[in-house]
Amino acid sequence: MQDLPDKATEELRECLAKDTENPSVYLLLAEISLRQRNFDAAKSTLEAAVSYDFNVRHRPSYHLIRALIAVASHETKDANAILTNAIQLYSLKPSKEQSFLTYESLESTKLKIQLELAKLLQLDGNFEETEKILDALRQEYGEEHEGQIIFIQCDLLLKKKDVNRALRLLSEVSADKWYYVETRKIMADIYLTYKKDKRQYIACFKEMMHSSPTPEILIAAGDAYARILEMEKAIETYETALRKNPKDFALTRKIGQVYVRSHNYLKAVSYFEAALKRSGHDLIR
Repeated sequence: MQDLPDKATEELRECLAKDTENPSVYLLLAEISLRQRNFDAAKSTLEAAVSYDFNVRHRPSYHLIRALIAVASHETKDANAILTNAIQLYSLKPSKEQSFLTYESLESTKLKIQLELAKLLQLDGNFEETEKILDALRQEYGEEHEGQIIFIQCDLLLKKKDVNRALRLLSEVSADKWYYVETRKIMADIYLTYKKDKRQYIACFKEMMHSSPTPEILIAAGDAYARILEMEKAIETYETALRKNPKDFALTRKIGQVYVRSHNYLKAVSYFEAALKRSGHDLIR
């Protein structure tokens, strides 16, 4: 996966070699540096963008990247001010000069700005303002970005120590939503961390397995059993996942490691040996 941003960076630098004053390229490079957590590079790239085209300061993405750099530097007050100012600068209505695609891109960036501001306000304990932003986002975007809004709302409720309401909010997400699996994982963690309820913790994973028994979900369920030291259940669930994807050698190694954690060393050795013969991979490494 690391090759993808590196390749993108290389291609963008080739673009700059042909057009050194293209602000869009600088913004994309800054965003890549930000995702790679190279904050100094992101900051210097933004400064270069401004030096070539002062008007880049009028772009929402410029303010979003600046704010995220400030957050990474633990300058939350600066980030808050940048995002608040950005929201005030941009209306949600397209200008006549904007194409549909340009407007869509701007809307996406504006949404990210508002979501980031909501997160910052929440971290600062400004729950009332966070609620106002989330309510406005629900009215503006509806179901399209409902998942992102729900996750921030859940964090807000947990910080307010309203655990039951957070669980109710997540439980209302149906299995046909793209963010269903993530909500159930968060629910499971809440049950275990806040309520110390292992039964409900595992029930969340059972529900996911019933709705969509993919190898990924089965592995997550196996991890959940292992987390609460139900090793036999963990192995059983892992092996179900392995039958669906026999070439998953990382999972094969994980099963052997669970046998070791269970102090079933003979079973672990025989499992590794049998798996090694099947795959030819170094599973014990």
